[in-house]
Amino acid sequence: KVANAARALGMRVYGFDPHMTVDGAWNLSSDVVKAGSLKLLGVTSPERSPFFPGVPTVAEQGYPGYELMIWFAMYAPARTPPAIVAKLGDELRRWLATPEAKAAFAAIGHEAAPTTGEAVRDTIQAEQKSYRPTVQAAGIRAE
Repeated sequence: KVANAARALGMRVYGFDPHMTVDGAWNLSSDVVKAGSLKLLGVTSPERSPFFPGVPTVAEQGYPGYELMIWFAMYAPARTPPAIVAKLGDELRRWLATPEAKAAFAAIGHEAAPTTGEAVRDTIQAEQKSYRPTVQAAGIRAE
């Protein structure tokens, strides 16, 4: 519920008044969209979704720079030797390139996007910087 509230708060910052956001219910949303019972108004990724290529991005609809991505990362314990981290990263990237991994991600509405530990760190730092003004304006504090 917190993630959906944060998503809705972010959309309000950009001038939206969302009636519903759909994430994490991929199988349901995909089926009802394909059946015509639910119309997708936009996707929050920078590019159109390969799953629904006819649905424009929020940025395309007049909100340039709007981006809200769902991503996954794998972490190793602190002080794991760099050689082991590198080996784990290599194996994970190799697996993510397989048809099985691509199919597993597609089944939940995502694309596998192999990257590096440095890129994950950069993403985290960029998201923290991006969300900081909204979190501060809302008075959200860690507990």
